[in-house]
Amino acid sequence: MRSGSADAVRVLVVDDDPDTCEAVKDLLELNGYQVRTAATVEQALAAMGEFRPICVLLDLTLPDGSGIDVARRIRALHGDDVVLIVLTGTTDPADRTAAEDAGVDYVLTKPLDVSRLQVMLPRV
Repeated sequence: MRSGSADAVRVLVVDDDPDTCEAVKDLLELNGYQVRTAATVEQALAAMGEFRPICVLLDLTLPDGSGIDVARRIRALHGDDVVLIVLTGTTDPADRTAAEDAGVDYVLTKPLDVSRLQVMLPRV
């Protein structure tokens, strides 16, 4: 399946680091995913309605709020229809627990382990 096809798996990457967003976006598009990026809570929530992703890769620290709050809002609005994967630079166990309590499916620590991410993503 080619990136951008009508039936491509839609993934939203939410991270305020443009280099991280671009690298993850490029990797996913090369593997057949349709990808959008967002750098803020506001952009992420808008993209949920417009783009309707089935998977969200989410940083915990955003300039206008917490990725944990975004995860809670996504779960409240979309239930279990969206796979939530946190990408975080922190190894604090409290962050992992907070993410899991917010309904996140998986937590990955940066730098990104591509092979682990591929197992967690919905199939193209």
